[in-house]
Amino acid sequence: MEAKKKTRKRRHVPKITRSVLERVRLAVENRYYIMEGGGFDSLRGFGLEVGRAEVKYIIRKDGFPTVRLGLVHELTPEDAREQAATKLRDIRAARGKASTMTGLRLTIEELAQRFHEAHADRWTPKTIDEYKRLWRLHLLPHAVPESEHRTALGKLKLPELTPARVVALKRDIAAKVKAEAKAASQPRRGGQVNGMTVANRALQQLTAAFQWAIDKMEWLPGPNPASERKVDRFKERPSKATIGPEQYKALGQALQKIEAKELLPARTLAAIRLILRTGCRPHEILTAELAWVQPPILLGPDFDLETLADPEAYIRLAPRIERPRGKGDRHDSEKEGRTIWLSPGDVAIIRSVPRYTGCRWVIPGDKEGTHLTSVQKAWELMCKLASVEGVTPKTARHAFRSQLPSAGVEPEHGMELLGHTSLRMMEKVYWHREAEAQSRAAALASGHVEKLLGENRVN
Repeated sequence: MEAKKKTRKRRHVPKITRSVLERVRLAVENRYYIMEGGGFDSLRGFGLEVGRAEVKYIIRKDGFPTVRLGLVHELTPEDAREQAATKLRDIRAARGKASTMTGLRLTIEELAQRFHEAHADRWTPKTIDEYKRLWRLHLLPHAVPESEHRTALGKLKLPELTPARVVALKRDIAAKVKAEAKAASQPRRGGQVNGMTVANRALQQLTAAFQWAIDKMEWLPGPNPASERKVDRFKERPSKATIGPEQYKALGQALQKIEAKELLPARTLAAIRLILRTGCRPHEILTAELAWVQPPILLGPDFDLETLADPEAYIRLAPRIERPRGKGDRHDSEKEGRTIWLSPGDVAIIRSVPRYTGCRWVIPGDKEGTHLTSVQKAWELMCKLASVEGVTPKTARHAFRSQLPSAGVEPEHGMELLGHTSLRMMEKVYWHREAEAQSRAAALASGHVEKLLGENRVN
């Protein structure tokens, strides 16, 4: 005989008051419900969910997932009833909206798929892969033995996501990543794996997807249960990784040795030098197109590099790479794209790269029509010859930032060089003045790193 399924008891009271709360007893086994009903001013659908450890105010309406308003010690009965009345009005109004009903029936797994499809044309393939990995490994399969969280996160309906579940998610992701890193025989490339960082990134994705559903799908509005207002994030320690003057010198000597012995292709050396000298993320250099180099005259066969040795000519030309898309781009933002400001030496490096006819890339790849995709092995060779450990392209970016004060670069110009949000917005009508300032900053910063590396690309 099949075992009888235990039913959850439902009791009714005329109205939930403080005296009712005083008489509530925690559940011994399965949780049960106390719902309003029968009283003159009762609010049908409003009630209590009584578990073995806590009691919550809830809303239960046929055809809609249970909405949890909060714990009884966090809200007074009056405040909870007021919130419930607003939610119930929204639910009644939502019955006639197809988009709202779709959102209410949507699972978090389906939401993730729609969220990624909606942003496919705004994110790079690398970014999409990173985000999907977070969902696949950490978000969608998450479940814990606790009765309230046994269902995998991906199978939950949107209104079923609670701050308590997000707290458990944050805790478990951090512990999981830390345990995996400890059990691994070899640490991953790029340094120590930080579970708190992974947890924060996963929660950021969950928050963004949930907010997108509220804003774009127009389903029941309300607080985002994964937002930082509801669930605190782990405090991340700022990276202290950097490159000192002696290390810069050793890296420069290693690059010169590699070049003299032809251990690496010229294009790979050029990519590494540009990453070191500009503070750019590797993909910002590797995926740059020649058409983005401005002004175009810089790449002309008749252009004399000695022209850039004249400060006035250099400032007038303002060499740069205008990327149409940037990592920090936001939807509906007035500012999009990323400007990579180039020093005279940077221009010399770009012009020195051998390219096949019709090549469109700043750093061409092994096959015609492709760009270089990675400098990881070449970077490791440089560090090995320099006897420098723990230095990655990201370390070089942090080091570039730390060298800006020594180079005499003002903070607002340094933010622009690194592609961060500027400390103050500059009006577009002052473009020429801004270009002049950024050109000077690029020359100062790149020239400073050039001296540390012990190289001189333009006499």
